[in-house]
Amino acid sequence: MSPARTRHQHPLSPRIRVVGDPILTRRCQRVGKINDLARRVIADLKATLLEVGGAGLSAPQIGSNLCIIGIRTGAVAKVIINPEIVGISGERLVATERCLSIPGMQFDIERPVSCKWRGLDEKGRKLSGEASGWSARVLFHETEHTYGLLISELARRQAQRPPTHIPIVGEEAVASAS
Repeated sequence: MSPARTRHQHPLSPRIRVVGDPILTRRCQRVGKINDLARRVIADLKATLLEVGGAGLSAPQIGSNLCIIGIRTGAVAKVIINPEIVGISGERLVATERCLSIPGMQFDIERPVSCKWRGLDEKGRKLSGEASGWSARVLFHETEHTYGLLISELARRQAQRPPTHIPIVGEEAVASAS
C-alpha cells in the first residue's frame, strides 16, 4: 500500500511541488557560484524532468529556490542557470499549455513566437541563444517559474488585459534596453 499523498504532492512524482505550495509563488535566488547545493539541484531537476517526461521543469517545482530551469530535448535534459529573456518577437500566438505543478489543468496562453535568451550552463559558463515555436514557449514558461509566476496567474492576468498588450517575463528588460 502506498503512503497517502500530502496536499502539495504531484501524482507522478513526490518531488514535484504542486499549486498551493508557497515556493511556487516566490522569486528565486540567482546562482552566484556552482557549488555542491547547485549541483545537487541540477542533478535532481534533470532526473525528475526525465522521469516524468515533461517539456521543462524549474527548481521551485522540486522545492529549491535557486534560479535554475531544465528543458527536455528528446531523452536529454539541458539546464540553464539564471535564465533571462533578453529579446522577444513582435509576433504572438495563443496555444494551450499545461504545468506539472498544476496537474489536470490546461490554459490558453499568449506568448511571443520567438525570443533571445541568456544564462549559464552547469559549469557556470555563459550561454545565449534564440528559441522559437514550442521551444520558446517552454523557455518562457520555465523562466516565469523562477519569478514565482504560474500559468494560472498568467492566464488570469491575460484575461483582464486588452489583447494589444500582454506583458510576459523578460519584456520589461527588453523595453528598458530599447
